[in-house]
Amino acid sequence: MQEQQPGQSVVRRSHVLPAVLAAVLLAAIAVFAVPQAFHAFAGMNDPDRAVDNALDGKLDSSVATREINGALASGDADLAQSFVALAAERHVTLDPALTDAVKAASGERRGRQRAAQGVELRARFRHRRPR
Repeated sequence: MQEQQPGQSVVRRSHVLPAVLAAVLLAAIAVFAVPQAFHAFAGMNDPDRAVDNALDGKLDSSVATREINGALASGDADLAQSFVALAAERHVTLDPALTDAVKAASGERRGRQRAAQGVELRARFRHRRPR
């Protein structure tokens, strides 16, 4: 064993190995974590990108079908149509019978709106017509 001279430090190899292993482990974690964190934080100020990030890997055929059926069951054809459009935008395959049901529900809703507008117009016309 060599004698240590004043002012010099002796670093043993047994102390260096754990430090090197810790540095390698932290570098490996950083290689994975930094891109993930950048991707997550990049869309925070952009609502469209935030929604895209939230939907990545979560919207599939079964989820879209469940949500469309729920919207149709509650009578919300607009919401069902929105899910059909979202599924098409994200290249999610839907059963053609389901998209046909959404089109039919949307058509019925438009028909009811037109009928209600017609009733409203007739009521206005009656009130304005001189007697």
